[in-house]
Amino acid sequence: MNGDGPRVLAIHPNQHGFGFAVLEGPAHLVNWGVKSFPRGKGRRLTQMAWFIDHFTPDVVVFEDAGARGSHHGKRIRKDLRDLRALAKSKKVPCRAISRQQVLQAFSVVGARTKHQIALTIAQSIPELASHAPRRRKLWVTEDRRMGIFDAVAFGTAFYSIEA
Repeated sequence: MNGDGPRVLAIHPNQHGFGFAVLEGPAHLVNWGVKSFPRGKGRRLTQMAWFIDHFTPDVVVFEDAGARGSHHGKRIRKDLRDLRALAKSKKVPCRAISRQQVLQAFSVVGARTKHQIALTIAQSIPELASHAPRRRKLWVTEDRRMGIFDAVAFGTAFYSIEA
C-alpha cells in the first residue's frame, strides 16, 4: 500500500475488451486504460491474468452482474465469472460491486448517471480529464474509454463501502 488504501485492480469488461484502473485510494490512480482485442477464446482471461500478476492488487473489483440494474449479456457475465475464478485461483480477494452501490457512492456529489459519474471522476483525477467521454446520443455506441471510467467508478465505490 502506497496511497490511502489497499491496492485495487478494477476491471470492467465490455463488448470491445475491458477497461481497467489500478487505484491506491479513491483519488490515487496508479495506472489505467482500455484493453481491446478481436474476438478470440481465452484472450480476455489471459490479459486479465497478466494484469493481476503485474499489478499485484490487494483486491480485484468488478461489477456484480447478478445484481439488479446490471444489463450485461451472456459473454460479459461469463467474463466476470471467469475473472472471479481467476482471482480466487491466484489467492487474490475479489469484490463484486453493484451498479446501485456505485450510484450511492457518487450520489454524495450529485452524480446520478454514468456520464455525470465520468465527469466527476475526470474532475477529481486530473490525468483522466482529457479522456472524459462526451455525452452519448441514444443512437451512438458508447465511447470505448467509458470502460476506464466504469472501472474507476467501481474502484471508488469499493473504497466508500470499505471506509
